[in-house]
Amino acid sequence: MPGEPLRDIEVLTREFGRTSAVIDATMAAALGLSATDFACLSIVLSEQRPIPAGRLARLAALSTGAVTGVLDRLERRGLVRRLPDPFDRRKVLIGVDHHQRQRLAQVWDPVRQLLAAVLSHRTDPERAVIARYLEDVVHAVQTLPTR
Repeated sequence: MPGEPLRDIEVLTREFGRTSAVIDATMAAALGLSATDFACLSIVLSEQRPIPAGRLARLAALSTGAVTGVLDRLERRGLVRRLPDPFDRRKVLIGVDHHQRQRLAQVWDPVRQLLAAVLSHRTDPERAVIARYLEDVVHAVQTLPTR
């Protein structure tokens, strides 16, 4: 039936989301962080450059006030730092220094190894399709009108 593959992808996408939540909860616990604090830290770490606090709030689906509390806690632990925006003095950028970034990357090593093992059974074209699908889902969710 034509609808079956779409239904299977929908079910598997939800299961993947739950699995991802379990992985995130495990890593958050390893760092002694709440799920929200870990989610925000993950967003900051996924960026190549310091991220504006407002963008972090949007990506984390939190109010700017809630993000301020998260950043206070992460900064006290030395996990992130607030930086002045060189182009707009009213804005604050959130970054992670190189040493912390390397230390925190070790938390992701078991997950990275797991993904590498799973993807090692896929061809380059298959990995490209998987990556494109995940990018499309992330982009679609980030551009929902409620965000």
